[in-house]
Amino acid sequence: MTFGNDPRTIADGKAVIEKFRASGFEPEGYTLYVYASIQALAAAYKAAGKDNAKASDWLKANSVDTVMGKKAWDEKGDLRVSDYVVYLWDDKGKYHQL
Repeated sequence: MTFGNDPRTIADGKAVIEKFRASGFEPEGYTLYVYASIQALAAAYKAAGKDNAKASDWLKANSVDTVMGKKAWDEKGDLRVSDYVVYLWDDKGKYHQL
């Protein structure tokens, strides 16, 4: 199975992860993906104002430091670097990153 790397293992998110855990919430699943997306949108709107097209253009021309590391997008809006990894399911129904 392929999927993104577990974002809880990325050093850039350590402080945010600790805050989540201190509040009794484990940031699993898509929590940190959403957090990073909001960070990117906030940076774009801060730099480009409230105009959606300008914010989109800004994201395509700039990188953003997020809880999941530095992210950058191409002219189509796709991430320039994919962080997909391969997982293997074991006979107990658990998966492990290869």
